[in-house]
Amino acid sequence: MEKTSDKILLVFAQFAEARALIERTHAFPIIGEMAHVWSEGELPCLYSFKAGWIAIGGVGLHSAQMAVAKYAHYGTEIWNMGLAGCLRGSLSIGEILCIDVVGKYLPLEEEALDIGSRECVAFTIPPLFLGTGKGKLISSDFPIHDSVRRERLGQKWDLVDMEGYGIAYAAAALRKKCRIWKIISDFASPGGKELIRNHKTELAEKIADHLIPLLP
Repeated sequence: MEKTSDKILLVFAQFAEARALIERTHAFPIIGEMAHVWSEGELPCLYSFKAGWIAIGGVGLHSAQMAVAKYAHYGTEIWNMGLAGCLRGSLSIGEILCIDVVGKYLPLEEEALDIGSRECVAFTIPPLFLGTGKGKLISSDFPIHDSVRRERLGQKWDLVDMEGYGIAYAAAALRKKCRIWKIISDFASPGGKELIRNHKTELAEKIADHLIPLLP
């Protein structure tokens, strides 16, 4: 594939999130680009379509960051859309937020760190400002489905996911414009896994509905 100056790279965590968009844009897999997806067997991890490429990066910050690092040079913008847990407010399943700032969740009390360690955290995992929306997203290395963490994170953040920070970090390092949208899949509380499972197909269609009008 040749580099293209006016294409986008759309990064998803799982094929299930991207399925409707892949079908409706007639995206086709790039031969030879295979990745193991634990829940769905062997699937292509990179698809091409008129507006650019769709990458299935895998779950988690590191997988998402590596997908951007591997494929970002084919286009000028990095887009991400996927599922997120709502941490506060009256948002409902299926609502979409455009993200302005992304942070990284450190699963310990900040007060437990000495000043030198806090300065190190501020330097190594700073909040990243996208300037493209209003939502505040924090990314965790593990799913958040408990009320205690939800209440604490909800004091500052709107949503929680597992990939956004990795994508934004890689895009910033590569000097690529980054846009992130998140669709509410659960409420970061007990029962969240069942909500995601029950609404997965519906949410994939809403993801496609949202993105297709925005494509170049």
